[in-house]
Amino acid sequence: MIKHEFKIKEIHNKNKTRVRKRITVTFEENGYELLGVFLTSEIKNFYDEIVPVIEAVSDGRNENEEEFTGNRCRLKVGAENAFLTDENDEDELPPVEIPTQDLLEMIREWKMEKDRIKDRNKG
Repeated sequence: MIKHEFKIKEIHNKNKTRVRKRITVTFEENGYELLGVFLTSEIKNFYDEIVPVIEAVSDGRNENEEEFTGNRCRLKVGAENAFLTDENDEDELPPVEIPTQDLLEMIREWKMEKDRIKDRNKG
């Protein structure tokens, strides 16, 4: 598994009257920035569409490689590995190859953190 850490970042408006909380992810090694973008944008927006596809490929229910293109990232998912590329390419972020199971685990971890923020904001 790629060593990473999820953190909750508080974002204040100009008047410091409202605070939004956002999950960020940092990686121990360089070269995984696109994975962070994928988690905080594509998974945030398309979790319900992406995760079932990754699960189906990962557990063998779907034997085909699947592809997803979101607002910024393109994801190709195979049984063994997933490959992320930057469709925006403005930031010249390098592509990321990650074992499919590791990607799924990281997505689930991100989702747990996201749900935890929601629960805190309700209470």
